[in-house]
Amino acid sequence: MGKKRSITGQAVSAAWLPVQNDDFWRRLQVFPEPITRPPTKGEYEKKALAQLEKLGRANLLYLSELAGVEFQIDTDSPQRLAQRLFDSDARKELIYLATFLRPRVTALVEFFDDNSAKLRGGAMQTDIEHLSRGVTETPKPLTKLITIFRANPASLESIHYRYAWRRLPTLFEFETSSALQPDSAKTLQTAINTLVISLNKLRREKTTSFSGVANCK
Repeated sequence: MGKKRSITGQAVSAAWLPVQNDDFWRRLQVFPEPITRPPTKGEYEKKALAQLEKLGRANLLYLSELAGVEFQIDTDSPQRLAQRLFDSDARKELIYLATFLRPRVTALVEFFDDNSAKLRGGAMQTDIEHLSRGVTETPKPLTKLITIFRANPASLESIHYRYAWRRLPTLFEFETSSALQPDSAKTLQTAINTLVISLNKLRREKTTSFSGVANCK
């Protein structure tokens, strides 16, 4: 028999990850067709399982408890724990989430940190620390993503839009028939810095920054 521990405040359900339709995933630019059909299906499965195995033993034990998957707490390896999770009723959702995460780690971590209290981030970290052996583990990005998805699948849209917005180049361009002053670029850069300072005074809980170069030619 597998030895299990309880996680305070977490209930195990028959389907431990919410099931979403294909349109939900397409809106996030995670396309079901190559994930679920040969010849690319196997490659997506292989990558998702590898991501699970890299989580670390304590993260995998934590997820196993959420999933209601039996395990041997003293002997199961990360590979064995990952495979059992992968063989659960949420296999497809795990592959979709792993695919979603790969390019969006930074946006995911920022979203989780911003909503840590609501997502019980402190309790999750404590649980994972207690499940650690030797080196103390911390919650990994995929563990955080699964927690967010369980709480509210729609939150993935916020993560995706944050990621997508940062990928887009942002600029403002205009033309003038008048001659530019020699120090126009410097004046523009100073104005940008002044704007950033003003924004930070208005929103003290978050820091605004500017990345780029003012260019006048």
